[in-house]
Amino acid sequence: RIAKFVKDFDIKVQPSETGVYYLEIKTGTGAYVDNGDLVSIHYNLYNIDNKLIESSYNGEPLQFIFGSGDMVPGIEEGVSHMRVGGKSTIIVPSKMGFGEVAIDKELPAYSTVIFDLELVDVQKSR
Repeated sequence: RIAKFVKDFDIKVQPSETGVYYLEIKTGTGAYVDNGDLVSIHYNLYNIDNKLIESSYNGEPLQFIFGSGDMVPGIEEGVSHMRVGGKSTIIVPSKMGFGEVAIDKELPAYSTVIFDLELVDVQKSR
């Protein structure tokens, strides 16, 4: 299903070694992210059928400590390429997403997910 999605949306980038596709939408000009930093992101989460499942844009940005293992691995990989102010879209295979966890009927276990990410802020740990 990822191959069909990539073809349907004419995506030309190659996936990383982990299978994550990273598409930069807007290049940020702020700080890069390092392990231990407090990261704030806004996101839209879509299923492979391009249906919006969840968004942070109607509330506060999602915060997490980068590199702590508390975040979906695909999001950490995507954010690692970004600078504050940047926007990207990532296509995340299930092993780098929610894996065997079923979110709901629109996002069953072993689902490929798509995230629009915006790196809002990075608070450096050092």
